[in-house]
Amino acid sequence: MKDRKLILTPQEKEEKKSLLVAHLLNYAEVLFAYLYGSFSEGLPFSDIDVGVYLDRERLSANEVLQYELEKGMDIELPIGLPVDLKVLNYAPLPLRYHITQGQLLFSRDEPARYAFLEATWRDYFDYYPMARQFFRDITAIPTGN
Repeated sequence: MKDRKLILTPQEKEEKKSLLVAHLLNYAEVLFAYLYGSFSEGLPFSDIDVGVYLDRERLSANEVLQYELEKGMDIELPIGLPVDLKVLNYAPLPLRYHITQGQLLFSRDEPARYAFLEATWRDYFDYYPMARQFFRDITAIPTGN
C-alpha cells in the first residue's frame, strides 16, 4: 500500500504547526521538541514527524513505544493529520542527529537542549567516519584475484 502524499499551503502548514506546539505544550514532561522530515522541508508528506525530549524521570525505556503511539494519536485528532512521534531520549544516534537538523518547535529547558545537542553531535561525528568506512567496505566490489 502506497502512502498518500499531502501538500499544504505555507499558511496551512503554519496553522498545523501552531496547533502541534499548543498540544505538545500540554505535556509537562516534554522539555523540547523538533519538527523534522518532509513536512518541515516543504515536500509532499504523509505524516508530521516530531521528536520530543522528555524529562528523564518521566519514562523508562520499556514505556517508550507506548508513549510514542499514545501521544502521537492524541495529537493527531485535533491536528487532523497523522503524527509520527519519536522520543529523543531513546532514539538511535543517527536518528537523533537527523532530528536535530530539523526545526525547533519550542524549548522549556535550554541547558538540557544544549547538553543533548552537544552529546548527540559529538557522538555522531565520532561515529560517522567509522560508519562511512564500514559502508564502503561492505559495498566494495571484489577485485577477483
